[in-house]
Amino acid sequence: MDRPSISSRDSLEQSSALAAKERGKPFSLNPSDPLLAALHRIDNRSDLWAALQSVNAQDDSVSYRLMASIEEAHHSSAIEGAVTTRRQSRELIRTGRQPRNRSERMVLNNFQTLEQLEQWSRLPLTSELLCTIQRSITADTLDDEQDVGRLRTDDDVHVIDGTTGNVNYTPPPARELARRMERLCQFANEESTDEAFLHPITRAILLHHQLAYDHPFGDGNGRTARALFLWSILRSGYHWFRSLSISRGVHRAREQYYRSFVHVQTDAGDVTYFVRQQLRCIEQEIQALARFLARRAQLERWLETKQAVTTSLNARQIALVEYALDHLDAEFTSLEHSQFHRVTKVTAWTDLKRMVREKLLRGKKVGRELHYLATPKLRDLAAHRPQELRRARTPRGD
Repeated sequence: MDRPSISSRDSLEQSSALAAKERGKPFSLNPSDPLLAALHRIDNRSDLWAALQSVNAQDDSVSYRLMASIEEAHHSSAIEGAVTTRRQSRELIRTGRQPRNRSERMVLNNFQTLEQLEQWSRLPLTSELLCTIQRSITADTLDDEQDVGRLRTDDDVHVIDGTTGNVNYTPPPARELARRMERLCQFANEESTDEAFLHPITRAILLHHQLAYDHPFGDGNGRTARALFLWSILRSGYHWFRSLSISRGVHRAREQYYRSFVHVQTDAGDVTYFVRQQLRCIEQEIQALARFLARRAQLERWLETKQAVTTSLNARQIALVEYALDHLDAEFTSLEHSQFHRVTKVTAWTDLKRMVREKLLRGKKVGRELHYLATPKLRDLAAHRPQELRRARTPRGD
């Protein structure tokens, strides 16, 4: 793999599209060996991408993508203060019910925005599209609804360290935002050349940082910045990133995340700290996805070994079994299964009836609706699972 032609700490100054810091000084990036090595490792997980491609051939990739989207929606909201469990987030999206509070609205907004990003990634970035993304993420979640879908108009804003409560820095004044957004969009839409190559993942991370730094909205900047990262990644053809939850890694390492942002401010605008921290989060999520796919395969083999099923289950059914083993009190309906996995009601009904025939679920009438619950056979399987399956935490766990 050839190294990018960017080779010095000041090289980003040559990119007129990259928005500048105070006093016109651009951010800088040092593409060190560890940074380039991380990009190389991400680009060369051929075993993992092959596994996802085989899933795609079975038309089951939607299930994996949706599970990752729930994780992303939950954790991106949690970073910004949403108080909800992963199980509650999953139940909210699985059932399609209305949110009960602001935290649940944040999760649902994030999820719906993720579903739209695939389409939006086909469009060039503009200030209008940025406002659309922010509006989608923040609707009915802000104290001041005037902050929804528009650039801020005042300078009464500070970026606070979520861990210490200290003020990290004061964003650029509102009068500069139109020009800054124009330059940010130009940078986002740039095509790399052999003479001036910037790795697409690096570009996406820089966009994340730049929007968070400019803080162009009265609220929702963090959620919008993470959505912008994914917009850029998808635009560059990294569609398998839909099977990752980058915000989960950020949420788990919030202190390092905030610290990397502060380092940029205290070291003359060197964004290398931030880029490397984000690459670590990406690699951790890639490893988590690999473990998740391996656990899924192990669960399927175990069910066959126990003669719990007569033939192999599809990914939707495996996902349902896996969740039910950890939540034996859960109830499922064909409508929820259909909505969650984006399949027809007939396909959902077929999935669940197969589970009934395998004696993993049983039907129960609740009013005019048929609910599906765990059977004694499933409860027995849950009690005798191998320890590694019992303790596994998946993109649908609590």
